[in-house]
Amino acid sequence: MKKVVLFFTCILLMNALVAQRQLTLQKADSVFKNKDYLNSIQLYNKALKKSTVDESKYIYFQLGECYRFGNNFNDALTKYQKSIDLGYDVPVVYLRIGEVQLKTGDYTSAKTNLENYIKAVPSDVLAALKLESCNLGLKGETEKPIYEVADEKSLNSTSSDYGIAYFKNGKIIYASTRLDGSTKLDPYTSQGFSDMYESAYDPQKGEWSKVEKLKGSLNTKYNEGTFCYDQNTTSGYYMQCNGESGKKLSCSIFSSKYNETDNTWGVPVIFDYNSPDYSVGHPSFSSDGKTLYFVSDMQGGFGGKDIYMLKKSGGVWGQPENLGSTVNTIGDEMFPFISGDTLLMFASDGHPGFGGLDIFMSRKKNGRFTKPVNMMPPVNSSADDFNMIFKDSKDAGLFCSNRAGGVGDDDIYSYKLIPVLLSASGNVKDKATGKGLEDAVVLFLGDDQSVDSVLTNSKGKYEFDKIKQKTTYNIKVYKTGPASERPTSCCCASAR
Repeated sequence: MKKVVLFFTCILLMNALVAQRQLTLQKADSVFKNKDYLNSIQLYNKALKKSTVDESKYIYFQLGECYRFGNNFNDALTKYQKSIDLGYDVPVVYLRIGEVQLKTGDYTSAKTNLENYIKAVPSDVLAALKLESCNLGLKGETEKPIYEVADEKSLNSTSSDYGIAYFKNGKIIYASTRLDGSTKLDPYTSQGFSDMYESAYDPQKGEWSKVEKLKGSLNTKYNEGTFCYDQNTTSGYYMQCNGESGKKLSCSIFSSKYNETDNTWGVPVIFDYNSPDYSVGHPSFSSDGKTLYFVSDMQGGFGGKDIYMLKKSGGVWGQPENLGSTVNTIGDEMFPFISGDTLLMFASDGHPGFGGLDIFMSRKKNGRFTKPVNMMPPVNSSADDFNMIFKDSKDAGLFCSNRAGGVGDDDIYSYKLIPVLLSASGNVKDKATGKGLEDAVVLFLGDDQSVDSVLTNSKGKYEFDKIKQKTTYNIKVYKTGPASERPTSCCCASAR
């Protein structure tokens, strides 16, 4: 009888352990669904300790997903591979591995895994696009860059710095998840909650001022980010996520009035076009303040997140207009920046690119936007590149990226066009004899106030290899000696 009781006791204990394990796994899945990846990892690891093989291969895949969403790509690849080793041989694993390898710049391996996935799921349009990105990445490695980029280290922290916008007096305003003494972490990013900061650039010193948090009421204890300033209303518009309670999963646009007297920001006011059913964010105003570009995942779009615009007439905002399928795709389009009311910069993972989000340019002609143009490396990389802004010309400005080698996660970078140097060559001859003159001085006087010179060789030939683009030159030639040996002194050249 004792043996029977012991037997049933063991069965009850085993059933209790199984039920407890399953409850832990169910809780992990629920937390994962709410995008709380930090706590999801802890719960999945707890469930893993006493899991069956079938449960383990699923858990390892889910851990890979948590690390992928957190941009921890090395750990993500390790967990995905472990799930495969345990027999989790489903097509989506190869898709995820290919996506991660694409973001890390391993284009060859990514191509192999994406091809394996597409063989099993040939109807996946987004996967086919990522395969095209692999080919573009392999080709782009041989292209000569036209921009040079630099990490603006004094602006960046060991966390994420993003959402940049130009303000006044050489200032920029941007979001940062730096802790600033707080220890509370956002479970979605495993970093601090983002607040808005400012810094001013001193062109004489070539330095940014000390980064300081915005004063006033704009910042809350949850996430503020992706700012823009409307000079027409002296108000800042920005995205706020999590809501006042911190539990809201969607984002909304708020505005805050700027007080120049004491450099403070007023109490936030929620923008008219927000909804509890979807997210709205990434605002960008046209120069006249009458058109607002923003991002939303509202129903009726072309993919995950699309770019929309609102037009103001008579002080009243109209209805949101989707920018259409030329700009928006089956993927995500984000971080719009409008310049001169016609030039649109934005980030996308739905157009052919080099890995994650890439920066694209499109122009508005006759009311429609043209086919987007990829800004190419080194502005774009295998990582996420986004949030490009500039003042007078797109030849120089700022953007954000989480590429390898930065200070933290998302970093702020500067970029500028690499000057293309042209060359000019010719002959200086004696006016009377027609012979080449040696050691004649050839002056190049640029309309940018530059002055350069070269000497002719023994045959009267010269070559100057520092002609700059967008510069007109006046060329003068001088030669000491008898008058008969002096050449005519004036001619012109342009390098526009």
